[in-house]
Amino acid sequence: KWKNVFLSHIRAGLWVGVGIYSLFVLSGAMMSANENLSSSTDNRGTCTSVEDQITKNGPALVPIATDKSNGTGFAVKSDGTLVTAYHVVEDAEHVKASFASGEVGISIVSVAPEYDLALLKMDQETPIFFDLTAKYDTMDEVLTYGYPQNTFSAGLPSVSKGIVSRVMSISDLRMTDNSVPDGLELIQTD
Repeated sequence: KWKNVFLSHIRAGLWVGVGIYSLFVLSGAMMSANENLSSSTDNRGTCTSVEDQITKNGPALVPIATDKSNGTGFAVKSDGTLVTAYHVVEDAEHVKASFASGEVGISIVSVAPEYDLALLKMDQETPIFFDLTAKYDTMDEVLTYGYPQNTFSAGLPSVSKGIVSRVMSISDLRMTDNSVPDGLELIQTD
């Protein structure tokens, strides 16, 4: 019996990892976008600080509240399109952006539970958004930036800095679990 419990915890850990992976990819996109900004860059063309990156892209971060959970969404288009982890909106009847200035409605457009991802549409435009990227490799610097659980009601988002320690392909993952869905890739970070 303990073996089944252990395996269910391993599977749950993989899904949580997928959610974290999504945040890291989006955070990497944030850093890439900031490297192209010219106002607040040093003479090498890179952002001068993490604070500059957060200040420039902070409005693309959306605190999400549902009747079941809380979490973070990331604007990925100017029309209010957001990406979040599926577990944030799973089984939710009501989803909203919960800003200090008020609430904005959000609808669920599409979900991919097997990847722990959800595509949302906010009832408000998002002029600042993250460009998604598929360019990442071992040793790339990444930031996690968001509102874990309900911390958005208690101030600023949390931020952590690290590197990509390892990229695990579908073939790596299937060495231990053949039920891993196609297209899945995990990024390990320090």
